[in-house]
Amino acid sequence: MKAKPNIMASRHPQVVMVFDHEEDVHGAVEILNSHFEHYRTIAMNKETTRFLTTTRPAVILFALKSVASGIEYYSDLVESAKLSHPHFSVLLCSNKESALAFRCCVKGLFDNYFVYQPLYEKYRLVMIVHNGLAKAASDTKFMEFNEENFEEIDEQLAQLIDDSSEVKKALLGKVEKSREDILKATESYQQQPEIQQLSTEQIMDQVTENHVKPLLSLLENDIKSGLDSMISQLLAAQTCNKEKEIKSKGLISHQPSIKKRKKPEAETESAIEESSPHKTAQPTPASTLVDDELVNDLSDELPEIADPALIIKNKILVVEDNALYRDMLVNVLSKENFEIDEAEDGLCALKKIKQHEYDLIIMDLFMPKLDGLNVTKKIRQVSGGKDIPVIALTGNKNKELIRKWAAYGLKGYIIKPSSKEEILSSVSRVFKTAATQ
Repeated sequence: MKAKPNIMASRHPQVVMVFDHEEDVHGAVEILNSHFEHYRTIAMNKETTRFLTTTRPAVILFALKSVASGIEYYSDLVESAKLSHPHFSVLLCSNKESALAFRCCVKGLFDNYFVYQPLYEKYRLVMIVHNGLAKAASDTKFMEFNEENFEEIDEQLAQLIDDSSEVKKALLGKVEKSREDILKATESYQQQPEIQQLSTEQIMDQVTENHVKPLLSLLENDIKSGLDSMISQLLAAQTCNKEKEIKSKGLISHQPSIKKRKKPEAETESAIEESSPHKTAQPTPASTLVDDELVNDLSDELPEIADPALIIKNKILVVEDNALYRDMLVNVLSKENFEIDEAEDGLCALKKIKQHEYDLIIMDLFMPKLDGLNVTKKIRQVSGGKDIPVIALTGNKNKELIRKWAAYGLKGYIIKPSSKEEILSSVSRVFKTAATQ
């Protein structure tokens, strides 16, 4: 398939790639051009920022000369609030900079990243952009819903202020009229011959009884009526807002907080790719931790993944020789209030299993000293016969190896690279399955 021109595409793009050198992004551009109608590439220059703020694309891919350049430019856009609309940011990088790109996503600066030098997995790039479009659309609906409600609240408050002002004006007018009526009544009493024979105290008693008390009673009724009216308006507005909240519950439940530009704490922690140059990332969504054929083959052993909200807080041992990936796992699970222990190799893991009780072990397949398969074989022996569930961490999709590992009690898989949602979903699935047995 012949690629569309690199620079010119949609005049109103939903997907935009910002690049430094056209020859570097040719492969990625060809993929995006062939899959997305409203797509455009734009070279990094003085007009780039104006273009982004004007077109407000839903997905922005940054393919600059280095990860540092991408971080610097995007950070400037965020800090200057020039990208205040809901959008999904993707950092494109070379394989040697993938570890740094991963850290940017874990920290919440970018939503995801993709290794495009060399370009291995074109369908993963398509998946990332599709997910970004869906998320940006969802965020936009959520913001529109909030703005709509805020506008209604503003209108209700404005009306309430106007009504209160009218009530106040009417009450002050009646108070002033009452004062004038009392003064006239007092003067009238003083001019009557029979009243002149009364003492001042007796005159005041008559004025109070005939004029002041009726007027106070009238004012009391007016004040009560005005307050009742305002309270009724507030209650009606509150009921209306509750009904709208119930109707829109489905929309609200899908909205994580908006990231730095729109969500201070990243709701989406991006896919991880191991930094070793000889390793190729194998991204897989949480709902299919291995490929479809393998999931069908092992459907009895790998039950459906549960909602992360159902995760039970338990003690987990993380066994991973890659310090960066291990730290990421510990960080993600700790934030969910799990009690976390860690080991850097298989032998260390067996010592810890012998000394402590764990509810789940998340373990890498390839490790020095003792690999994950052999550690799994020995778990029952060192734990006093306890059947501790194991979730595998691996970038290897060898079906025979995975089936062999599954035969020793494996309860699930997390294929590297993996996102926060994939990790929590896999853990949730295992604990939920254990609770129903």
